[in-house]
Amino acid sequence: MPTAIRKALAVAICLAMLAAWPAPARAGDRVWTRGGPEGGAVDALAISPNFAVDQTLFAGTNGGGVFKTTDGGATWVEARNGLTNLTVYALGISPAFASDGLILAGTNYSGLFRSTDGGGSWAQLPSPLNSGEIRAIAFSPAFATDRTLYVSRGSTDALFRSTDGGATWTDIRANIGSVSVGAVALSPAFASDNTLIAATSAGIYKSTNRGNSWAAINSGLTTTDIRSLAFSPAYATDQTMFAGTGSSGIFRSTNGGASWTAINNGHTPQKDVGSIVVSPNFAADRTLFTGCPSWQGFKSTNGGDSWTMYQFNIDWLDEGNRINPDVWAMAISPAYASDQTLFVGTFGTGVLKSTDGGATWSIMRRGMMAQRMTALAVSPNFAADRTVYSASGGPGIFASTDGGLTWHNRNAQTFSLLDTYALAISPNFASDRTLFAGNHMGMGSGRNGIARTTDGGLSWS
Repeated sequence: MPTAIRKALAVAICLAMLAAWPAPARAGDRVWTRGGPEGGAVDALAISPNFAVDQTLFAGTNGGGVFKTTDGGATWVEARNGLTNLTVYALGISPAFASDGLILAGTNYSGLFRSTDGGGSWAQLPSPLNSGEIRAIAFSPAFATDRTLYVSRGSTDALFRSTDGGATWTDIRANIGSVSVGAVALSPAFASDNTLIAATSAGIYKSTNRGNSWAAINSGLTTTDIRSLAFSPAYATDQTMFAGTGSSGIFRSTNGGASWTAINNGHTPQKDVGSIVVSPNFAADRTLFTGCPSWQGFKSTNGGDSWTMYQFNIDWLDEGNRINPDVWAMAISPAYASDQTLFVGTFGTGVLKSTDGGATWSIMRRGMMAQRMTALAVSPNFAADRTVYSASGGPGIFASTDGGLTWHNRNAQTFSLLDTYALAISPNFASDRTLFAGNHMGMGSGRNGIARTTDGGLSWS
C-alpha cells in the first residue's frame, strides 16, 4: 500500500478515535491508560545464571525495549529506564549476575547499553559502542575474575573485546579480515583454553588466544551463511561444537572445528537455524534444541544424530488460532537437568515456556506490552458497541468489544494476516460487519494485497 495512502488512513483513524472515545472518569485533562494485546516480537533472551533461585529472565523486544521477570516468566515488567532505543537485538548477562547485576543490551542502531542494577536503569556506552547494530554479546565464563567479554557490531563489521568489564574496548576484527561478524561463542573452558569461535560472512573462524589471531575452520561446511554457534558444555573433553546455517541446516564438529558434518536427520526444513541451546547436562542427556525464525524449532536427545520438531500446541489468546511459531531467541535453564525448563522468544506472541523439555508449552506474556501495533480502526458506533480493531506487525489483527480492556485475535487459521499495515472499517459496520485489511507480507501465501471480512473478523477472504 502506498505510503501516502497509509498515512492518510492513519490520520483518519486517529481522528475517528478522538471523536468517538468517551471522556475519562475524572474531570480535567484527558488521561491515557496503556493497554492492548500482550506479547510482542522477542528478539533476545538472557537467563540468570542463578535462575533456579532468582527465577530471573530478560527479554529484548522489537520496539518495546527490555522486559524482566523474577517469577519464571509468569509476569513481566518494563526494564527500560534510560534505554533510548527500544529495539533490542541482543542481550548478555554476567556470569556473576547475582553479585554484579550486570546486563548488556544491544540495539539496532544505537549501539550498546549497560545496566549494573539488574535492569533497573541503563546507560549508553561511549564511543566506539554508542552507535550501530549490535549482533552478539558474549561473556567469558570466568568474567568475575578475567573481566573479559566480546561484542560484534554489524553496521561497521567490527568485533570488540574488553578485558576490564566493558570500560574500554579494542576492535579485534582486523585479525580475522574484511568480514562481517554475527554470532560469537566462547568455550566453557575459556579460562584455560582461551578458545572462541565467530560466525562471519566468510564462514567460521576460531581463536585459541582470546582473539589475538584467528584461523578459518570451514572444512565440511557446504555454506558460509552461519546464523548461530554453540559449544558442548563438555567441550574440554568431547571437543564438540554446533553451527546453525541459513540454508543448509545444522552442522556438528567433534574435533574442535577441524571438520564439520551435516546432522539434519529429521531437521526439515533445513533453513534459518537462528538459535542453538545445549543442555548443561549434555554429556549425560545429549540434548540440544534449535530455533528457527520461520519454522519453530527442533529437539535432539542423541547429540544431533536425529531431530523431532517441538510443537506449540497452545492457542493464541482465546480464539482457537495457533500462535505465530517463529522462534527468534532461546534460553535454557542452567538447572535443566532437574527443572527441564526452556524459554523461546517468538515473533509476536512474546515468550513461551516449557517445563517438560519442550513437550508442552505455555504463553508467558502477562505485563509484556511490546506488540508492534501498525494500524487501528474504530467502529463508527463505538459509543454503543465499544468495538476497536488493531493490527500488529506479527500475529495479525485483534478486536476489542469493551473499549480496549480485553482483546481477541481475529486471524482465521486459513488466512494468516501477518504484517498488516492498514485497516479500514465500513461506515455501516453495525449492519454489514465489514472491515478491510492491507497486508504487507502476503496473507500467508507470499502475496501482498487487501483482505475483507464481512463478519467482524471471524473469517477473511
